[in-house]
Amino acid sequence: MGRGRLKVLFVEPPKDFWFILGQYIPPPFGVLALAGYLEANCGAEIEVLDCQAEGLDWDDLKRRLESIQPDILAPSGLSTSNAFVVLRAVQLAKKLNPGVRTVVGGQHFTALAEETLQGYPEVDVVVRGEGEETILELVKELEGGGPLSDVRGISYRRGGEVFSNPDRPLICDLDSLPEPGYHFVEGHMKDYYFSLMAEKGAPFAIVEGSRGCGHACSYCSQSPFWISKNKKFTTGYVK
Repeated sequence: MGRGRLKVLFVEPPKDFWFILGQYIPPPFGVLALAGYLEANCGAEIEVLDCQAEGLDWDDLKRRLESIQPDILAPSGLSTSNAFVVLRAVQLAKKLNPGVRTVVGGQHFTALAEETLQGYPEVDVVVRGEGEETILELVKELEGGGPLSDVRGISYRRGGEVFSNPDRPLICDLDSLPEPGYHFVEGHMKDYYFSLMAEKGAPFAIVEGSRGCGHACSYCSQSPFWISKNKKFTTGYVK
C-alpha cells in the first residue's frame, strides 16, 4: 500500500445467538483491545463496527462497508463457532473491494492458519496468538509498503504460496497495555447485555485480569493458542 495513513475497520459481524449462553450481546472485547492498542501506538484511522449492538444484518454491513471503504478489515474471530461469519465478512469485503487487506485472528484461525489461507483466498493475513503487537507491526508495514516477512506471529499469502513467520512471544507485562477502546462503542454500551446474568437493559463490560491457562485439555483451544509451537509456555503466560 505505502500511501500513508490507513483506515482500519474492526467488525463484529452479524451472527445468531449461541443457544448455550442464551440471548446476550457482549462488547467485542478482543477487537476493542486491538483498537485501543493501535490507537495508542500508531496514526491509523480506526473504527469499530459492532453489527450485533447496532442490529445490522448482512445487507446493512454491505452498505456500511461501501460507505467506510476500509484499507484493512479485521472481523472479530475468537472461536470456531464464529469462523464462518468471519469468513463471510471477508468474502463480502473482497467482493466490494478486491484491494482491501483482510486480517483474521483468534483461537480458531490461530490453530488453522495455513489451512485457512489455503482454503479461503479472501483471507490475506492470519494473526496467530496475541494480537496487539502483531497487528501494530502489520499495519506499520502495510503503511510503509514493507515486507510482511519481518512481522512475527502472522501467516500470509504471497505469490500464491502460504508462509508462516516465527511465533511472537507473549506480552510479559499486561499492565503495559492501554485500556480497551470502549470509547469506540460508547454509543452502544446500553445495548450490551447477558440474559443469564441480568435482564436486558442492564449493560455490562468485560474485564480481563490475566491471560492463558495452566492446563492442556485435549478438547480445548486454550492450550494451542497460548503455547508456542515448541510446546513450552512463553514468557508472557499468566498463571
